[in-house]
Amino acid sequence: MAPYKLPRTIIPPKSNANEIILVANGDLRPLANQEGWAAQDTIEKCIGRAFAKLGMTIRAVGQNADVARSLGVPADRIYALTMGTSSALAASAGSLVATIFWVVPTSGSPLALKGFIIVILGGLGSIPGALIGSYIIGLTEAFSVVILPSQYKELVGILVMLGVLFLRPFGLFGEEDSI
Repeated sequence: MAPYKLPRTIIPPKSNANEIILVANGDLRPLANQEGWAAQDTIEKCIGRAFAKLGMTIRAVGQNADVARSLGVPADRIYALTMGTSSALAASAGSLVATIFWVVPTSGSPLALKGFIIVILGGLGSIPGALIGSYIIGLTEAFSVVILPSQYKELVGILVMLGVLFLRPFGLFGEEDSI
């Protein structure tokens, strides 16, 4: 019998002492590569759901729960699992945002609006579209502050979304029957 192998562990990258951020209360803290960990977690979840048996089961329940139930899939447990997973990812995203911004009841509203714009821009139900849409919105907002005052950067994102919806009403990567 082969000896038990421990799962692969991921060693966090070392932070440079000169990488600092200004947090909401005015303190300076070292940047701990939180964005990299969040991106790695998101990519692992997407790949795991796309190719694992559980991911195929989740997609089957999402497409047609009645047929999945008839094939023996416990759809209620799958709904609970996806709700728990999405809540855990939202909580981890909230904890990452809380280290940089003030935490007030309305602190998620601008981020929710930006997420809505990205999903509509990329196309409903398209993960590659959401990724490309986030890059488009991020880059246009970042480069718009060169030309316009920084107060208008959210407006630029909304105008990009409206321009894409005018040309392609179902988003960049969305399909016509997904509306």
